[in-house]
This record gives sequence, C-alpha cells and structure tokens, in this order.
Amino acid sequence: MSNFCKDIEILSQLRNPNLVPLIGYFYHKSEVILVYDYMANCSLCSHLYKTQNCDRLTWKRKLNICVDAAQGLDFLQTGSVHTILHNNVNPGNILINDKWAGKV
Repeated sequence: MSNFCKDIEILSQLRNPNLVPLIGYFYHKSEVILVYDYMANCSLCSHLYKTQNCDRLTWKRKLNICVDAAQGLDFLQTGSVHTILHNNVNPGNILINDKWAGKV
C-alpha cells in the first residue's frame, strides 16, 4: 500500500467536531481528488478578504472560528492515535460550516 493510501486511511478514521470529515477519495496515476463534507459558509479566507459573496464576520465570530480551528489542530497533534502535523495552516484551509463553526 502506498504512503498516500496509508495517509488517507488514517485521515478517514479521524472524528472530531473541529475537523472537516473526509468522505472519500479518488487516486489514479498522478490525479488525486479528496472529497470532504460540504461547508456552507466558505472558508475563513473568503470572509477576511471578501473573495466570495459571504457576509462579513463579527470579531466574536472570528475569534470563535479561530478557537475551533486551534482545537482541531490540537486534536491532530495530541488527541489522535497518530500525531498529525498540518503543514499548511492558513485562512483558506479553515472552513466554516452552516453553524459558523471553524473546521480544519
């Protein structure tokens, strides 16, 4: 089994309210597609830089989203069986669900 398949197997088993659930994947030759749960309120980046028609966030909501993301990262690093380091944390990779919760 390739390293990619092992990584996907580990990621698909992770369950935490602050992580975007991995639903499935497609891997063929050099093409890779990961399928995640739909996040209704775009990414944090789209709100901070208004790249999409999303409502602006209040400071309280921004803070809550950042705390949610931090809790997700903490789970990846300390709360799961495998230590997972997210090597690309940025506002585009923090997604916001329909209840305005931030997810990594």
